[in-house]
Amino acid sequence: MIAKCRYRLQIRNAKPAMKQQQGGVVLFFALIALVALMLAAIALVRSVDTANAIAGNVAFKQGTIQEADSGVEAAFKALTVPTITDKTQDDLERYYYATYDPAVAVPGARLDAASDTVGAASGNKVRYVIERMCLNAGATSPDTCLQPPALNNDSKASGHTVFVSDNVYYRVTVQVSGPRNTLSAVQVLLAV
Repeated sequence: MIAKCRYRLQIRNAKPAMKQQQGGVVLFFALIALVALMLAAIALVRSVDTANAIAGNVAFKQGTIQEADSGVEAAFKALTVPTITDKTQDDLERYYYATYDPAVAVPGARLDAASDTVGAASGNKVRYVIERMCLNAGATSPDTCLQPPALNNDSKASGHTVFVSDNVYYRVTVQVSGPRNTLSAVQVLLAV
């Protein structure tokens, strides 16, 4: 009987020794896994925030481009309704210039001089400038004014209809500034 008791005592003493050998290794790896998951969640949240900011900026840009139509309409009204009476002279009050500089694609200095002329309901600021596409103020000749492109035989043969006008062209440049420093510029050629 004595031998049986000793054996049982040895088994009881062996169990506590095994618990002491495993004391915290699994906890260490679990904490490392939790930190990795937390970093992945932070990266995902930042990615979603960046995507939303980009989508918002694209929407603001599209809004300013659509708002440019109101500037083109206001410039067209200024040309067709008798507000600009002498189209061979500058009318700086209406942001009209009788000449243009062929080396300048976008008349930045003239746009800076223009005030916000069109009241936009969306809060965008719309400016426009009208330039008569002639090199000299009183000119109407084809030598100094932009003329319509000449017809070529290819366009006639292919059945395209080409409209030719003897009118003088006007370049309307519209600049729209909106929220988040959004800036759009649109140019239109009008034959009035």
